[in-house]
Amino acid sequence: METDEPLVTVVIPCFNGELYVREAIQSVVDQTSSSWVLIIIDDGSTDSSPEILREAATRFGARVRVVRTENQGACAARNAGLTLATTKYVAFLDSDDLWMEEKLTTQIEMLENDSRLVGVTSDYFLTNPFGVRRGRRKSFTWSQNAMVDWTLLGQSAPAMNSTLIGDRLTLLRLGGYNEDLVSYGEDLELGWRLTAEGTVSYAPQALALVRIWSGQIHNDTSQMVSSLSVVYQGLEPGLAEKARANASVYTAFMALKVEPRFQAFVGFAKLCFLAPKASSLYFARRARCARYGR
Repeated sequence: METDEPLVTVVIPCFNGELYVREAIQSVVDQTSSSWVLIIIDDGSTDSSPEILREAATRFGARVRVVRTENQGACAARNAGLTLATTKYVAFLDSDDLWMEEKLTTQIEMLENDSRLVGVTSDYFLTNPFGVRRGRRKSFTWSQNAMVDWTLLGQSAPAMNSTLIGDRLTLLRLGGYNEDLVSYGEDLELGWRLTAEGTVSYAPQALALVRIWSGQIHNDTSQMVSSLSVVYQGLEPGLAEKARANASVYTAFMALKVEPRFQAFVGFAKLCFLAPKASSLYFARRARCARYGR
C-alpha cells in the first residue's frame, strides 16, 4: 500500500560499519515499496563509516538522514532513530544485514490489514561474512512455546533487530530498547514486552539476510549471559529459574571452544554433575531444534 506520506521509518544503527553498511543501505533503497524514509544513526564511528554515510545522504537525498551521536551502543542508537521518526511504523536493520526487495511491501500490507498487530517480523537466512547463506531458512512463530524456547537459548529466534517492523506509538510507549543491555539480549527483552502489549506476527517468507561474522559485539559469551541475567529479572519466576540454569550450562559448553581443553572440560563435567537436570534439558532442546532445522 502506497501513500503520499511515507509509512515507515527505517532505522540503521551504525558503529564502525564500513565493511557492510553500503549494502544495508542499498537493500533499503531497492525495496519494492517506496513508502519509507531512512534514518542512520552513526554511533560515534571511528572508521570510514562517516564518509560512507555522508555519500549515501548526498546520493539519495532527503529520504536518507544521517545523525551522528556519541558512542552509546546499538540500543541507544535504535532508540535515537525511533525518537526522531514521525511515520506510522518503524523498521530496524542492523548495518551488517540485508533485506529482500519485497520486505517492506509484505510487512506493511500485513500491518495495514490487521489492526490488532503491533509488530511483524519475518523468516530469514543466516549468511557468512560474504553474504552466502548458511543452513535452512529460520522461522519464528511468536507462539508461547517459541518465546520460551528463545528465552532458554534454543535455536529458534526472530532476529528481531533486522526483521521487525512495528507500530511507532507502541514502541515509544514501551520505551523502545532497554539501553542497559547495550547489544546483548535486547531483542529478547523487547520481544517479551511487545507481546504483552499486543499481537506480533511474522511473514512466512525469508525477507532478511542476517550476517554472522567475527567482528560482531555479541560474540562475547560472558557479556551476553550477564545481560541475559538482567532480562530474566523481568520474567515469571519459574521461567527465570530455568533460564538461569540453562544459561549456566550454555556458558560452560561454549567455554569448551575457547579455554584450555582440560580446564574447560573439568568445569563442564562438574556443572553437568551438579546440575544434571538443567544439562539434560539444555541438550535435549538443542537436539530438538536441530532436528526441525531451527
